[in-house]
Amino acid sequence: LVHEVERWSATDAAIWVRLPVVPVNAATTLKLHWGAGVPSAASGAVFDTASGFSAVFHLGEATGFSTYDATPNRFKGVPVGTATLDSATQDTIRLFPLDVSPAQGALIGNAKDFRGVADNINVGGAYKVHIATGESSQNSMDLVDTTGTATFSAWVKLPAFPSSNANRKAILSKSQQFTGTTATGPNQWSFRALNANQFNFARASGAAPAPVVTRADAVNTWTFVTYTRTAANTHTMRVYNEAGPVTTATQSATNGAHADVDVFIGAFAGADQNGIGFFNGLIDEVRVSTVARTNAWHDLDFATQRPGANAVRLGATEAK
Repeated sequence: LVHEVERWSATDAAIWVRLPVVPVNAATTLKLHWGAGVPSAASGAVFDTASGFSAVFHLGEATGFSTYDATPNRFKGVPVGTATLDSATQDTIRLFPLDVSPAQGALIGNAKDFRGVADNINVGGAYKVHIATGESSQNSMDLVDTTGTATFSAWVKLPAFPSSNANRKAILSKSQQFTGTTATGPNQWSFRALNANQFNFARASGAAPAPVVTRADAVNTWTFVTYTRTAANTHTMRVYNEAGPVTTATQSATNGAHADVDVFIGAFAGADQNGIGFFNGLIDEVRVSTVARTNAWHDLDFATQRPGANAVRLGATEAK
């Protein structure tokens, strides 16, 4: 089977495996072989563009390094912005905008700690996404008309929601910041956290209809946030965590416009293309697809990735 090792150590591992099918309400046996004489793995990508994946960032790289896309598109996120120093521990890890933080409860393998200041949209660190050749991502991940399909998802852990709408924080975006409902620059789409305990996915302009989900229980809890746009011209947000049942919000989709800004993880582009609205908290498993994933797909993602997940169970070791 095609697989990808995200993390490997003497004590644990995080391995993604692509299964041909996962049956409903039935067990699937997956055998892991190791040692001498084990044949090579099947070639190919777990998160393949042929399966609709456009970009997948595990966010598990070492401190301060770029983050890499697991799909054949090979996008690359380059750290931008600055982070405030923690006066108690001013070591080198604090000098980077981002760091791997398993000690803070990373979800799968490692996660990234985005150090945006809660009420200052101009302070923090983020990833500016480039295409594989190192150039701008301005012509990538477009979401312009209402006839195409798309899915976005990410795991987030917020210490708090922004105190005001003016200080909204971007999880993933291809836009510049808004002041109220007025864009300060081009906007195509933005996946973000708002004040009043809200997540939303905005298109085209602040006045366009956008699904909004309110989840006060998302603070200090790993929360799975998804957005899907179907060919039937609807866009839907779903929010999951351990504190409560899934919450869904649906709106009619609106036409967008091409935005001459790069894609950012953990920020909006900002007028200087170096970030604004920096996210404050942990982010893991950022994914973009060109197909509309079903609710069942999102349910399975949550069931197999959530803290304490028991959907995958380890059986007895068999000697060859």
